[in-house]
Amino acid sequence: MHRAHPLVLAGRSPLTLRVGHALEEQCHCALPSPLLLAVSGGADSCALLLLIAALWKRKRALDQLAVICVDHGIRRESSQETREVEALAHSLGVNRVLVTRVEVARIGNLEAAARVARWKAVASAMDRLAIDQVATGHHADDLFESFLFQLMRKRGNDALSTLASRAPIPARVPKQRVVIRPLRGIRKRDLVAFLTKCGIAWSEDPTNLSPDQFRAQVRLFLRQGGALLDPCVDGLASLCIPRVQEGALARTRGKTSSSSRESLRVLPQNGLRDAVVQLLHQAGCRAPQHKTLSRLLRAIGDDQTRPRTFAFRGATLTLTRQSLHAETIA
Repeated sequence: MHRAHPLVLAGRSPLTLRVGHALEEQCHCALPSPLLLAVSGGADSCALLLLIAALWKRKRALDQLAVICVDHGIRRESSQETREVEALAHSLGVNRVLVTRVEVARIGNLEAAARVARWKAVASAMDRLAIDQVATGHHADDLFESFLFQLMRKRGNDALSTLASRAPIPARVPKQRVVIRPLRGIRKRDLVAFLTKCGIAWSEDPTNLSPDQFRAQVRLFLRQGGALLDPCVDGLASLCIPRVQEGALARTRGKTSSSSRESLRVLPQNGLRDAVVQLLHQAGCRAPQHKTLSRLLRAIGDDQTRPRTFAFRGATLTLTRQSLHAETIA
């Protein structure tokens, strides 16, 4: 019997609908829009590629997608895995594929060094492609693992902000770039079942099973706990509300009367408006004029905006490339 194309099977999956909702409602990513996908060849990122490709194909916008696969050169199999990622992307109609080889220092924390090199490569690709958003395959099991890791490091409530759905990328970049995680509420086993049903193969990194790795111990714990741990893992995704918006608002409530432009630009439109109004209220403006506020909100998201001052009744806001500063008018 003839097997349907993986994109056709993916388009019929309820998982694709869930990811579409997550992109729009949690990641604040329009469907479609230019998007870079970070794909390693593992089950998580291969599922991400297939799901996103199915959504963009519905909009006839596969040309807006690009894939980056970073080869750290740490394992002998990595070169073959990058070729498999490239072949998979092309088979799904995603033709812009960047395979990047990076050098990783073999001293100190190898995993941390690989992460830094990977994000530098991603940032470089985003500049080259003029794409502001990159999606990764982090899922609910990763969220659980990261939450436990932050607790172990005594981060307390900060652990709740782990792996936000939308956040600045962890790399120094000349313009604002963000990472989005649309699989954040989906379990690993559901992604594996999805790939199996669609007939997509993936690679397994043996280092992920190393008994001296914290993440491997957590994954073993999840497998052994089975259904007993499901409420914990599933509930954590809704409990760990992304705190980008909360952080931007918090910076406007203290003694300071300024906020980072970087933190403001990753907010959804309603969150951005709330943060700016809060800053104005702190400076003494209780009823900001709608037209002036609208011009300011547009200017915050404009890369070409030069330093400007916006006058309100009782306060002024000065927008620079780095910050938004409020000053009370006597």
